[in-house]
Amino acid sequence: MPSRVEIGRAEKAPRERAQSVSTARVWPDRRRLLCSLALLAADVLTAAVAVACAVALRSLVRGAPMYPAAIEAAVAVWLVLRFFRGLYPGEGLSGPEELRASTMTTVSAGLVHVAVLFATQLRESRLVALSAWLFLALLSWAARGAVKRGLVSLGLYGTPVVVVGGGEPVAGLVEELVRHPEVGLRPEAVFSDDHPAGSRLWGVPVLGPRSLALDSVAPPQVHHAVVALPHLPPEQAVAAAHALLGRYRTVTYLPGAARLAQLWVRPQPVGRYLTLRVQNNLADPLNALLKRCIDLVLGVPLLVAAAPVVAVCALAVKLVDRGPAFYAQDREGQGGRRIRVWKVRTMVQDAEARLRALLDSDPAAREEWERHMKLRRDPRVLPLVGPLMRRLSLDELPQLWNVVRGEMSLVGPRPFPDYHLGKFSEEFRQLRRTARPGITGLWQVTARSDADLRRQEEADTYYIRNWSLWLDLWVLLRTPAVVLSGKGAY
Repeated sequence: MPSRVEIGRAEKAPRERAQSVSTARVWPDRRRLLCSLALLAADVLTAAVAVACAVALRSLVRGAPMYPAAIEAAVAVWLVLRFFRGLYPGEGLSGPEELRASTMTTVSAGLVHVAVLFATQLRESRLVALSAWLFLALLSWAARGAVKRGLVSLGLYGTPVVVVGGGEPVAGLVEELVRHPEVGLRPEAVFSDDHPAGSRLWGVPVLGPRSLALDSVAPPQVHHAVVALPHLPPEQAVAAAHALLGRYRTVTYLPGAARLAQLWVRPQPVGRYLTLRVQNNLADPLNALLKRCIDLVLGVPLLVAAAPVVAVCALAVKLVDRGPAFYAQDREGQGGRRIRVWKVRTMVQDAEARLRALLDSDPAAREEWERHMKLRRDPRVLPLVGPLMRRLSLDELPQLWNVVRGEMSLVGPRPFPDYHLGKFSEEFRQLRRTARPGITGLWQVTARSDADLRRQEEADTYYIRNWSLWLDLWVLLRTPAVVLSGKGAY
Protein backbone atom coordinates (compact mmCIF):
# COMPACT_ATOMS: atom_id res chain seq x y z
CA MET A 1 0.00 0.00 0.00
CA PRO A 2 1.53 3.35 -1.00
CA SER A 3 2.26 5.88 1.68
CA ARG A 4 0.75 9.33 1.80
CA VAL A 5 4.07 10.75 0.66
CA GLU A 6 4.01 8.45 -2.36
CA ILE A 7 0.62 9.74 -3.42
CA GLY A 8 1.58 13.34 -2.91
CA ARG A 9 -0.25 14.17 0.31
CA ALA A 10 1.99 14.78 3.33
CA GLU A 11 0.58 14.34 6.82
CA LYS A 12 -0.59 17.60 8.42
CA ALA A 13 -0.70 18.65 12.02
CA PRO A 14 -4.14 18.00 13.60
CA ARG A 15 -5.02 21.71 13.99
CA GLU A 16 -3.91 22.56 10.44
CA ARG A 17 -5.80 19.60 8.97
CA ALA A 18 -8.97 20.43 10.91
CA GLN A 19 -8.85 24.02 9.67
CA SER A 20 -8.36 22.80 6.08
CA VAL A 21 -11.29 20.40 6.29
CA SER A 22 -13.53 23.07 7.83
CA THR A 23 -12.72 25.54 5.04
CA ALA A 24 -13.18 22.87 2.37
CA ARG A 25 -16.61 21.98 3.67
CA VAL A 26 -17.73 25.59 3.37
CA TRP A 27 -16.44 26.16 -0.19
CA PRO A 28 -18.45 23.42 -1.97
CA ASP A 29 -21.60 24.66 -0.23
CA ARG A 30 -20.85 28.23 -1.29
CA ARG A 31 -20.14 27.06 -4.82
CA ARG A 32 -23.46 25.21 -5.01
CA LEU A 33 -25.20 28.30 -3.65
CA LEU A 34 -23.50 30.47 -6.27
CA CYS A 35 -24.55 28.10 -9.07
CA SER A 36 -28.10 27.94 -7.71
CA LEU A 37 -28.35 31.74 -7.55
CA ALA A 38 -27.01 32.07 -11.10
CA LEU A 39 -29.58 29.59 -12.44
CA LEU A 40 -32.32 31.24 -10.39
CA ALA A 41 -31.40 34.66 -11.78
CA ALA A 42 -31.46 33.21 -15.31
CA ASP A 43 -34.98 31.85 -14.71
CA VAL A 44 -36.22 35.20 -13.37
CA LEU A 45 -34.74 37.04 -16.35
CA THR A 46 -36.14 34.47 -18.77
CA ALA A 47 -39.60 34.83 -17.23
CA ALA A 48 -39.43 38.59 -17.76
CA VAL A 49 -38.38 38.09 -21.39
CA ALA A 50 -41.17 35.55 -21.98
CA VAL A 51 -43.79 37.92 -20.56
CA ALA A 52 -42.43 40.78 -22.69
CA CYS A 53 -42.62 38.59 -25.80
CA ALA A 54 -46.21 37.62 -24.99
CA VAL A 55 -47.22 41.25 -24.44
CA ALA A 56 -45.50 42.29 -27.68
CA LEU A 57 -47.23 39.49 -29.57
CA ARG A 58 -50.60 40.53 -28.21
CA SER A 59 -49.90 44.13 -29.15
CA LEU A 60 -48.93 43.07 -32.67
CA VAL A 61 -52.06 40.97 -33.18
CA ARG A 62 -54.69 43.04 -31.35
CA GLY A 63 -53.12 46.50 -31.52
CA ALA A 64 -52.99 47.08 -27.76
CA PRO A 65 -50.71 45.61 -25.05
CA MET A 66 -52.17 43.50 -22.26
CA TYR A 67 -50.21 42.46 -19.17
CA PRO A 68 -51.13 39.02 -17.76
CA ALA A 69 -52.74 39.29 -14.34
CA ALA A 70 -51.07 37.70 -11.30
CA ILE A 71 -48.04 36.69 -13.36
CA GLU A 72 -45.65 37.61 -10.53
CA ALA A 73 -47.31 35.16 -8.14
CA ALA A 74 -47.41 32.47 -10.84
CA VAL A 75 -43.70 32.89 -11.57
CA ALA A 76 -42.95 32.65 -7.84
CA VAL A 77 -44.86 29.33 -7.74
CA TRP A 78 -42.89 28.21 -10.80
CA LEU A 79 -39.58 28.96 -9.10
CA VAL A 80 -40.66 27.06 -5.98
CA LEU A 81 -41.62 24.04 -8.09
CA ARG A 82 -38.23 24.09 -9.77
CA PHE A 83 -36.49 24.33 -6.40
CA PHE A 84 -38.27 21.26 -5.04
CA ARG A 85 -37.67 19.43 -8.31
CA GLY A 86 -33.94 19.85 -7.68
CA LEU A 87 -33.17 22.20 -10.57
CA TYR A 88 -31.15 24.53 -8.34
CA PRO A 89 -28.45 23.61 -9.16
CA GLY A 90 -29.65 20.33 -10.75
CA GLU A 91 -26.45 18.35 -10.32
CA GLY A 92 -26.67 14.69 -11.27
CA LEU A 93 -29.50 15.11 -13.80
CA SER A 94 -28.95 13.81 -17.31
CA GLY A 95 -29.92 16.02 -20.24
CA PRO A 96 -33.30 14.37 -20.96
CA GLU A 97 -34.16 14.25 -17.25
CA GLU A 98 -33.33 17.94 -16.91
CA LEU A 99 -35.43 18.78 -19.97
CA ARG A 100 -38.36 16.83 -18.55
CA ALA A 101 -38.07 18.50 -15.12
CA SER A 102 -37.80 21.96 -16.67
CA THR A 103 -40.73 21.42 -19.02
CA MET A 104 -43.03 19.77 -16.48
CA THR A 105 -42.51 22.48 -13.84
CA THR A 106 -43.26 25.15 -16.44
CA VAL A 107 -46.33 23.36 -17.77
CA SER A 108 -47.65 22.74 -14.24
CA ALA A 109 -47.26 26.36 -13.13
CA GLY A 110 -48.66 27.60 -16.44
CA LEU A 111 -51.76 25.39 -16.27
CA VAL A 112 -52.51 26.50 -12.72
CA HIS A 113 -52.10 30.17 -13.65
CA VAL A 114 -54.30 29.94 -16.75
CA ALA A 115 -56.92 27.93 -14.82
CA VAL A 116 -57.08 30.66 -12.17
CA LEU A 117 -57.50 33.30 -14.87
CA PHE A 118 -60.30 31.28 -16.46
CA ALA A 119 -62.00 30.95 -13.09
CA THR A 120 -61.82 34.72 -12.52
CA GLN A 121 -63.16 35.44 -16.05
CA LEU A 122 -60.15 37.54 -17.12
CA ARG A 123 -60.59 36.76 -20.82
CA GLU A 124 -57.87 38.94 -22.33
CA SER A 125 -55.23 38.31 -19.71
CA ARG A 126 -55.44 34.53 -19.90
CA LEU A 127 -54.53 34.49 -23.61
CA VAL A 128 -51.44 36.57 -22.95
CA ALA A 129 -50.56 34.35 -19.99
CA LEU A 130 -50.86 31.20 -22.09
CA SER A 131 -48.50 32.56 -24.74
CA ALA A 132 -46.08 33.72 -22.01
CA TRP A 133 -45.86 30.21 -20.56
CA LEU A 134 -45.36 28.73 -24.04
CA PHE A 135 -42.45 31.11 -24.59
CA LEU A 136 -41.08 30.30 -21.15
CA ALA A 137 -41.16 26.52 -21.67
CA LEU A 138 -38.57 26.79 -24.45
CA LEU A 139 -36.63 29.86 -23.35
CA SER A 140 -36.04 28.65 -19.79
CA TRP A 141 -34.42 25.42 -20.95
CA ALA A 142 -32.22 27.24 -23.48
CA ALA A 143 -31.18 29.92 -20.97
CA ARG A 144 -30.46 27.30 -18.33
CA GLY A 145 -28.20 25.44 -20.73
CA ALA A 146 -26.28 28.63 -21.59
CA VAL A 147 -25.75 29.52 -17.91
CA LYS A 148 -24.64 25.97 -17.09
CA ARG A 149 -22.10 26.02 -19.91
CA GLY A 150 -20.73 29.27 -18.52
CA LEU A 151 -20.51 27.85 -15.00
CA VAL A 152 -18.81 24.71 -16.33
CA SER A 153 -16.25 26.78 -18.24
CA LEU A 154 -15.47 28.67 -15.02
CA GLY A 155 -15.02 25.42 -13.11
CA LEU A 156 -17.88 26.24 -10.75
CA TYR A 157 -20.58 23.76 -11.73
CA GLY A 158 -20.60 20.26 -10.34
CA THR A 159 -20.25 18.35 -7.10
CA PRO A 160 -16.68 17.11 -6.52
CA VAL A 161 -16.63 13.31 -6.25
CA VAL A 162 -14.17 10.47 -5.88
CA VAL A 163 -14.55 7.32 -7.96
CA VAL A 164 -13.88 4.10 -6.07
CA GLY A 165 -13.68 0.65 -7.61
CA GLY A 166 -11.90 -1.60 -10.03
CA GLY A 167 -11.94 -2.99 -13.52
CA GLU A 168 -13.16 -1.41 -16.73
CA PRO A 169 -16.17 0.40 -15.16
CA VAL A 170 -13.84 2.75 -13.26
CA ALA A 171 -12.16 4.03 -16.42
CA GLY A 172 -15.52 4.17 -18.19
CA LEU A 173 -17.16 6.13 -15.39
CA VAL A 174 -14.34 8.64 -15.20
CA GLU A 175 -14.49 9.09 -18.98
CA GLU A 176 -18.23 9.77 -18.87
CA LEU A 177 -17.93 12.26 -16.01
CA VAL A 178 -15.05 14.12 -17.68
CA ARG A 179 -16.73 14.18 -21.10
CA HIS A 180 -20.05 15.40 -19.67
CA PRO A 181 -19.35 18.04 -17.00
CA GLU A 182 -22.91 19.35 -17.43
CA VAL A 183 -24.14 16.33 -15.46
CA GLY A 184 -22.58 17.96 -12.42
CA LEU A 185 -20.35 15.24 -10.94
CA ARG A 186 -16.71 16.36 -11.12
CA PRO A 187 -14.17 13.58 -10.44
CA GLU A 188 -11.40 14.87 -8.18
CA ALA A 189 -9.62 11.58 -7.52
CA VAL A 190 -9.77 7.87 -8.25
CA PHE A 191 -9.17 4.95 -5.88
CA SER A 192 -8.69 1.86 -8.00
CA ASP A 193 -7.28 -1.61 -7.47
CA ASP A 194 -6.31 -1.86 -11.14
CA HIS A 195 -4.47 1.42 -11.73
CA PRO A 196 -1.23 2.39 -9.96
CA ALA A 197 -1.05 5.35 -7.62
CA GLY A 198 0.33 8.41 -9.37
CA SER A 199 -1.21 7.54 -12.72
CA ARG A 200 -4.12 9.41 -14.27
CA LEU A 201 -7.44 8.41 -15.80
CA TRP A 202 -8.66 11.05 -18.22
CA GLY A 203 -6.59 13.60 -16.33
CA VAL A 204 -7.93 12.58 -12.90
CA PRO A 205 -5.23 11.46 -10.44
CA VAL A 206 -5.27 7.92 -9.06
CA LEU A 207 -4.46 8.20 -5.34
CA GLY A 208 -4.21 4.52 -4.56
CA PRO A 209 -6.26 1.32 -4.09
CA ARG A 210 -9.88 1.48 -3.03
CA SER A 211 -9.01 0.66 0.58
CA LEU A 212 -7.46 4.15 0.91
CA ALA A 213 -10.81 5.77 0.10
CA LEU A 214 -11.74 5.26 3.76
CA ASP A 215 -8.68 7.18 4.92
CA SER A 216 -8.29 10.94 5.24
CA VAL A 217 -6.04 10.80 2.16
CA ALA A 218 -9.10 11.67 0.06
CA PRO A 219 -9.46 15.36 -0.88
CA PRO A 220 -11.12 17.00 2.13
CA GLN A 221 -13.52 19.06 0.01
CA VAL A 222 -15.09 15.89 -1.44
CA HIS A 223 -18.18 14.49 0.29
CA HIS A 224 -19.57 12.33 -2.50
CA ALA A 225 -18.25 8.94 -3.66
CA VAL A 226 -19.16 7.00 -6.78
CA VAL A 227 -18.62 3.26 -6.25
CA ALA A 228 -18.04 0.90 -9.18
CA LEU A 229 -17.39 -2.66 -8.01
CA PRO A 230 -19.45 -4.87 -10.35
CA HIS A 231 -16.67 -7.49 -10.40
CA LEU A 232 -17.25 -8.23 -6.71
CA PRO A 233 -20.07 -10.40 -5.36
CA PRO A 234 -23.12 -8.21 -4.62
CA GLU A 235 -22.79 -8.61 -0.84
CA GLN A 236 -19.18 -7.39 -0.86
CA ALA A 237 -19.90 -4.50 -3.20
CA VAL A 238 -22.82 -3.29 -1.06
CA ALA A 239 -20.73 -3.67 2.10
CA ALA A 240 -18.00 -1.52 0.53
CA ALA A 241 -20.56 1.14 -0.37
CA HIS A 242 -21.96 1.13 3.18
CA ALA A 243 -18.45 1.45 4.63
CA LEU A 244 -17.86 4.55 2.52
CA LEU A 245 -20.95 6.19 4.04
CA GLY A 246 -18.89 6.62 7.18
CA ARG A 247 -16.41 8.76 5.25
CA TYR A 248 -18.66 10.52 2.70
CA ARG A 249 -22.07 12.17 3.00
CA THR A 250 -23.43 10.56 -0.18
CA VAL A 251 -22.51 7.39 -2.06
CA THR A 252 -23.68 6.57 -5.58
CA TYR A 253 -23.51 2.85 -6.25
CA LEU A 254 -23.05 1.34 -9.73
CA PRO A 255 -24.92 -1.98 -9.80
CA GLY A 256 -23.71 -4.94 -11.80
CA ALA A 257 -26.69 -4.58 -14.17
CA ALA A 258 -25.92 -0.94 -14.95
CA ARG A 259 -25.59 -1.56 -18.69
CA LEU A 260 -29.13 -2.95 -18.97
CA ALA A 261 -30.66 0.53 -19.04
CA GLN A 262 -29.80 3.77 -17.31
CA LEU A 263 -32.08 6.68 -18.04
CA TRP A 264 -35.52 5.69 -16.76
CA VAL A 265 -34.67 2.75 -14.50
CA ARG A 266 -36.70 2.73 -11.28
CA PRO A 267 -35.90 1.08 -7.95
CA GLN A 268 -38.64 -1.29 -6.81
CA PRO A 269 -38.42 -2.87 -3.33
CA VAL A 270 -39.48 -6.51 -3.17
CA GLY A 271 -39.60 -7.45 0.50
CA ARG A 272 -36.12 -6.86 1.88
CA TYR A 273 -34.57 -6.87 -1.60
CA LEU A 274 -33.99 -3.94 -3.93
CA THR A 275 -34.78 -4.61 -7.58
CA LEU A 276 -34.37 -2.36 -10.60
CA ARG A 277 -37.30 -2.07 -12.95
CA VAL A 278 -36.57 -1.41 -16.63
CA GLN A 279 -38.71 -1.74 -19.73
CA ASN A 280 -38.30 -1.67 -23.49
CA ASN A 281 -40.17 1.52 -24.32
CA LEU A 282 -39.75 1.11 -28.07
CA ALA A 283 -41.53 -2.25 -27.91
CA ASP A 284 -44.70 -0.62 -26.54
CA PRO A 285 -47.19 -0.22 -29.45
CA LEU A 286 -48.59 2.97 -27.93
CA ASN A 287 -45.12 4.52 -27.77
CA ALA A 288 -44.42 3.45 -31.35
CA LEU A 289 -47.69 5.05 -32.48
CA LEU A 290 -46.95 8.25 -30.58
CA LYS A 291 -43.44 8.44 -32.05
CA ARG A 292 -44.88 7.95 -35.53
CA CYS A 293 -47.47 10.70 -34.99
CA ILE A 294 -44.72 13.12 -33.91
CA ASP A 295 -42.71 12.20 -37.02
CA LEU A 296 -45.68 13.12 -39.21
CA VAL A 297 -46.68 16.26 -37.30
CA LEU A 298 -43.13 17.63 -37.49
CA GLY A 299 -41.87 15.85 -40.60
CA VAL A 300 -44.49 17.06 -43.09
CA PRO A 301 -44.03 20.81 -42.36
CA LEU A 302 -40.25 20.34 -42.27
CA LEU A 303 -40.34 18.60 -45.66
CA VAL A 304 -42.36 21.46 -47.17
CA ALA A 305 -40.02 24.07 -45.64
CA ALA A 306 -36.90 22.16 -46.76
CA ALA A 307 -38.04 21.72 -50.38
CA PRO A 308 -36.67 25.12 -51.59
CA VAL A 309 -33.36 24.50 -49.78
CA VAL A 310 -33.04 21.06 -51.38
CA ALA A 311 -33.78 22.57 -54.80
CA VAL A 312 -31.02 25.18 -54.38
CA CYS A 313 -28.56 22.50 -53.22
CA ALA A 314 -29.44 20.30 -56.21
CA LEU A 315 -28.90 23.23 -58.58
CA ALA A 316 -25.53 23.99 -56.96
CA VAL A 317 -24.43 20.36 -57.46
CA LYS A 318 -25.40 20.49 -61.15
CA LEU A 319 -23.37 23.69 -61.61
CA VAL A 320 -20.26 22.20 -60.03
CA ASP A 321 -20.34 18.67 -61.41
CA ARG A 322 -22.15 16.86 -64.16
CA GLY A 323 -24.25 13.93 -63.15
CA PRO A 324 -27.28 13.35 -60.91
CA ALA A 325 -28.06 15.90 -58.21
CA PHE A 326 -29.39 13.23 -55.86
CA TYR A 327 -27.87 10.03 -54.53
CA ALA A 328 -29.77 7.01 -53.23
CA GLN A 329 -28.40 3.98 -51.42
CA ASP A 330 -30.06 0.84 -50.09
CA ARG A 331 -29.48 0.49 -46.36
CA GLU A 332 -30.80 -1.63 -43.51
CA GLY A 333 -33.91 -0.34 -41.76
CA GLN A 334 -36.16 -1.48 -38.93
CA GLY A 335 -36.64 -5.23 -38.80
CA GLY A 336 -33.74 -5.71 -41.23
CA ARG A 337 -35.77 -4.69 -44.29
CA ARG A 338 -33.99 -2.71 -46.98
CA ILE A 339 -34.86 0.96 -47.45
CA ARG A 340 -33.67 3.45 -50.08
CA VAL A 341 -32.09 6.42 -48.31
CA TRP A 342 -31.97 9.69 -50.27
CA LYS A 343 -29.33 12.44 -50.11
CA VAL A 344 -28.20 15.42 -52.15
CA ARG A 345 -25.03 14.23 -53.85
CA THR A 346 -21.90 15.69 -52.27
CA MET A 347 -19.30 13.36 -53.81
CA VAL A 348 -17.70 13.03 -57.21
CA GLN A 349 -18.96 10.28 -59.49
CA ASP A 350 -15.77 8.16 -59.20
CA ALA A 351 -15.82 8.40 -55.38
CA GLU A 352 -15.14 4.71 -54.71
CA ALA A 353 -12.08 4.62 -56.95
CA ARG A 354 -10.63 7.72 -55.30
CA LEU A 355 -11.21 6.27 -51.84
CA ARG A 356 -9.49 2.98 -52.69
CA ALA A 357 -6.52 4.81 -54.17
CA LEU A 358 -6.10 6.97 -51.06
CA LEU A 359 -6.43 4.09 -48.59
CA ASP A 360 -3.91 2.00 -50.56
CA SER A 361 -1.33 4.81 -50.58
CA ASP A 362 -1.83 6.47 -47.17
CA PRO A 363 -1.60 4.29 -44.01
CA ALA A 364 -2.70 7.20 -41.76
CA ALA A 365 -5.84 7.72 -43.83
CA ARG A 366 -6.56 3.99 -43.71
CA GLU A 367 -6.24 3.99 -39.91
CA GLU A 368 -8.60 6.98 -39.65
CA TRP A 369 -11.07 5.26 -41.99
CA GLU A 370 -11.00 2.03 -40.00
CA ARG A 371 -11.73 3.91 -36.74
CA HIS A 372 -14.42 6.33 -37.94
CA MET A 373 -15.49 5.17 -41.42
CA LYS A 374 -15.02 8.84 -42.36
CA LEU A 375 -12.12 11.06 -43.41
CA ARG A 376 -11.45 14.63 -42.37
CA ARG A 377 -9.84 15.32 -45.74
CA ASP A 378 -11.99 13.29 -48.07
CA PRO A 379 -10.89 13.36 -51.73
CA ARG A 380 -14.37 12.24 -52.80
CA VAL A 381 -16.17 15.43 -51.72
CA LEU A 382 -17.26 17.89 -54.41
CA PRO A 383 -15.39 21.20 -54.33
CA LEU A 384 -17.08 24.28 -52.82
CA VAL A 385 -20.64 23.00 -52.37
CA GLY A 386 -19.76 19.59 -50.90
CA PRO A 387 -18.04 20.75 -47.70
CA LEU A 388 -20.70 23.39 -47.05
CA MET A 389 -23.62 20.99 -47.43
CA ARG A 390 -21.94 18.36 -45.28
CA ARG A 391 -21.01 20.88 -42.60
CA LEU A 392 -24.65 22.03 -42.29
CA SER A 393 -26.09 18.55 -43.03
CA LEU A 394 -28.09 20.01 -45.93
CA ASP A 395 -27.41 16.84 -47.94
CA GLU A 396 -29.52 14.89 -45.42
CA LEU A 397 -32.71 16.94 -45.93
CA PRO A 398 -34.20 14.64 -48.63
CA GLN A 399 -34.45 11.97 -45.92
CA LEU A 400 -37.47 13.86 -44.60
CA TRP A 401 -39.26 12.07 -47.44
CA ASN A 402 -38.15 8.77 -45.89
CA VAL A 403 -39.59 9.99 -42.57
CA VAL A 404 -42.97 10.84 -44.11
CA ARG A 405 -43.05 7.44 -45.83
CA GLY A 406 -42.45 5.72 -42.48
CA GLU A 407 -39.08 4.22 -43.43
CA MET A 408 -37.17 6.49 -41.06
CA SER A 409 -37.83 8.59 -37.97
CA LEU A 410 -36.71 12.10 -37.11
CA VAL A 411 -34.60 10.64 -34.27
CA GLY A 412 -32.99 7.23 -34.19
CA PRO A 413 -29.77 5.36 -34.98
CA ARG A 414 -28.38 6.49 -38.33
CA PRO A 415 -28.89 4.05 -41.23
CA PHE A 416 -25.30 3.01 -41.94
CA PRO A 417 -24.05 1.85 -45.34
CA ASP A 418 -23.40 -1.88 -45.45
CA TYR A 419 -19.60 -1.47 -45.35
CA HIS A 420 -20.00 0.60 -42.16
CA LEU A 421 -22.57 -1.71 -40.60
CA GLY A 422 -20.29 -4.70 -41.23
CA LYS A 423 -17.78 -3.32 -38.71
CA PHE A 424 -20.15 -4.05 -35.81
CA SER A 425 -21.04 -7.27 -34.04
CA GLU A 426 -24.14 -9.22 -34.97
CA GLU A 427 -25.53 -8.64 -31.46
CA PHE A 428 -25.39 -4.87 -31.96
CA ARG A 429 -26.87 -5.13 -35.46
CA GLN A 430 -29.79 -7.12 -34.05
CA LEU A 431 -30.36 -4.39 -31.46
CA ARG A 432 -30.34 -1.70 -34.17
CA ARG A 433 -33.00 -3.58 -36.12
CA THR A 434 -35.46 -3.03 -33.28
CA ALA A 435 -35.54 0.73 -33.94
CA ARG A 436 -36.49 2.80 -36.97
CA PRO A 437 -33.37 4.64 -38.25
CA GLY A 438 -33.31 8.41 -37.86
CA ILE A 439 -32.15 11.58 -39.58
CA THR A 440 -30.50 12.70 -36.36
CA GLY A 441 -29.44 10.67 -33.36
CA LEU A 442 -27.69 10.66 -30.02
CA TRP A 443 -24.10 10.42 -31.22
CA GLN A 444 -24.77 13.03 -33.90
CA VAL A 445 -25.57 15.64 -31.23
CA THR A 446 -22.83 14.58 -28.82
CA ALA A 447 -19.82 13.83 -31.03
CA ARG A 448 -20.96 13.96 -34.67
CA SER A 449 -18.24 12.63 -37.03
CA ASP A 450 -15.62 12.72 -34.26
CA ALA A 451 -17.19 9.58 -32.77
CA ASP A 452 -15.26 6.40 -33.48
CA LEU A 453 -16.93 3.02 -33.91
CA ARG A 454 -16.90 2.33 -30.16
CA ARG A 455 -18.65 5.58 -29.29
CA GLN A 456 -21.13 5.12 -32.13
CA GLU A 457 -22.08 1.71 -30.76
CA GLU A 458 -22.30 2.98 -27.19
CA ALA A 459 -24.50 5.94 -28.14
CA ASP A 460 -26.89 3.91 -30.31
CA THR A 461 -27.15 1.20 -27.66
CA TYR A 462 -27.90 3.81 -25.01
CA TYR A 463 -30.56 5.43 -27.18
CA ILE A 464 -32.40 2.20 -27.99
CA ARG A 465 -32.34 0.86 -24.42
CA ASN A 466 -33.31 4.19 -22.85
CA TRP A 467 -35.70 5.58 -25.43
CA SER A 468 -38.44 7.98 -24.41
CA LEU A 469 -40.17 10.95 -25.98
CA TRP A 470 -38.09 13.17 -23.69
CA LEU A 471 -34.89 11.70 -25.10
CA ASP A 472 -36.16 12.32 -28.64
CA LEU A 473 -37.13 15.89 -27.76
CA TRP A 474 -33.74 16.50 -26.16
CA VAL A 475 -31.94 15.29 -29.31
CA LEU A 476 -34.20 17.36 -31.58
CA LEU A 477 -33.65 20.54 -29.56
CA ARG A 478 -29.88 20.06 -29.59
CA THR A 479 -29.66 19.28 -33.31
CA PRO A 480 -29.94 22.85 -34.75
CA ALA A 481 -27.20 24.22 -32.48
CA VAL A 482 -24.90 21.28 -33.25
CA VAL A 483 -25.47 21.63 -37.00
CA LEU A 484 -24.92 25.39 -37.02
CA SER A 485 -21.74 25.07 -34.95
CA GLY A 486 -20.23 22.75 -37.55
CA LYS A 487 -18.22 21.01 -34.83
CA GLY A 488 -17.20 17.48 -35.82
CA ALA A 489 -18.71 17.82 -39.31
CA TYR A 490 -16.74 16.55 -42.30
